[in-house]
Amino acid sequence: MKYNIKDIAENLTNKKIIKIKPIGHHELNRHYVYVLEFENSPPKIFKIFGKKNRMCREIAALNLLKNSNVKCPKEFEYGTLPDGKEWMIYEYINGDLLDNVICMMSKKQLYKIFISIGEELGKIHSIKIFDFFGSWNEKGESLDNIKDYYTYFTKSLQYQYNELLIQHIEDKPLLIKAAEKLMENADLIKNINESRLCHNDFDGRNILVICQNGKYFINGVVDFEQSFPGNAEIDIARLYFRYFLKCKDFEKYFLIGYERYMKIDKGFFERLNYYLLRIGFGICCWTYHKAPKYYKQGLELVKNYINKVK
Repeated sequence: MKYNIKDIAENLTNKKIIKIKPIGHHELNRHYVYVLEFENSPPKIFKIFGKKNRMCREIAALNLLKNSNVKCPKEFEYGTLPDGKEWMIYEYINGDLLDNVICMMSKKQLYKIFISIGEELGKIHSIKIFDFFGSWNEKGESLDNIKDYYTYFTKSLQYQYNELLIQHIEDKPLLIKAAEKLMENADLIKNINESRLCHNDFDGRNILVICQNGKYFINGVVDFEQSFPGNAEIDIARLYFRYFLKCKDFEKYFLIGYERYMKIDKGFFERLNYYLLRIGFGICCWTYHKAPKYYKQGLELVKNYINKVK
C-alpha cells in the first residue's frame, strides 16, 4: 500500500503535520497506523484499514463505550479514501504498551496492573447484553443475524478449517486433527447463550500503561477493530494463553478486578482447555506465512491441548 500519508492526513485534519511515526505491524499488510504530530495541537492516531469489516466493528464498539468509564478512545473521526480504503483518526492516548514494559515492573506493580486489567475487561463485558453473536455494522446492527453462539462458533471454525485446507502448512495433519477434535466436542459450548461486547484482542499489545512516581497505571485500551458481540469467556481464555498459564498469581489478581464487574461461570474452567485449543488452531490458520513466530506459539498451544480435550 503506497500513500503519501502526510498529504492525506493534512487534508483530513486541516492541520500542518510536523512529524509522522509509523506504529503497529505494517509488515502484516493488514492495517497501517501512524502517530501524527502537529504544530499547535495534541497528536492524533491515524489508521488506514487494509481489511474489510474492521472499521465498522471499531466504530460500533467505541460508540457503545463513549459514555462509559472504560479507558478507550472517546474522540474519533472516520471516512473513506478515494481508492475505497477506510480510515479513522483517534485521540492520542499517552503510554507504553504493557508488553513492552512488563519486564521492568516489580511483582507488586504487576499484581496491581492485573487487577486493573481485570477491571477494564469487566467494564467492557458488562456494558451490554446483545441478542446476536458476531459481526456488526457501524450502527451496532448484526450483519449475519446469528442468534446463538453454537451456530456462530461452528460457522467460524468451518471457515478457518477451509482456509487451512488451501494452504501449504507443514503441520496440516495435526491441525486437521485439532479441528476435528473441536467439532467433535462442540457440545461443550452449547450452553453459552449470553452475548457480550468482546474485544477479541485484549492483551498487553493493546493495553497502554503510564508510570507516575514509580507506580504504573493503565491509561488506555486500544484497537477495537476485532470487537463484536460474542462469548466473553474467549477474551478471558486468551489471557490464560498470554499470561496466566505461566503465572497463576496474575490470574488471581485479574479475577479480583474482573469480578468487581462480572462473575465468571464455574463452567468456564471446564471449558478452558477447549478454548485454548480453539485459540491455538485459530492462530495457526493465518500465521504460517505472515507471522511465523506467532504461528509457533499457536502450534505449541495446539500440541499442548489437543489431548486435553475429551
